Amino acid sequence: LEAAGFEVKNIDVLGVHYSVTIYRWYKDWLSNKAKVIAKYEECWYRVWVYFFGILNYCGTPSGGSAAFHITLHKNLNAYHRIKGVKSHTSIKVTPKRKKLLKEISPVI
Repeated sequence: LEAAGFEVKNIDVLGVHYSVTIYRWYKDWLSNKAKVIAKYEECWYRVWVYFFGILNYCGTPSGGSAAFHITLHKNLNAYHRIKGVKSHTSIKVTPKRKKLLKEISPVI
């Protein structure tokens, strides 16, 4: 991604959350078999049963499945790097300086 001129803004690792979501989708898909087949036909029902089943077998019980949500931006010089970030411990932004109430003169 960086070689293509993108800068990574944020990466979220959704391992356990993704595993739980896949498991719930799998249960919902199975419990709605008649509705799914009526709308998408038997072939698509079976494809997704297989897909959800494999994911559940390989990763869900242990939370081993992972999904990454990556936010990128291009044009590094024009992009405001902290816009939209409400708070982050590594971002230190100093707003425009307020005038001091009392002017401080150096001690000589």
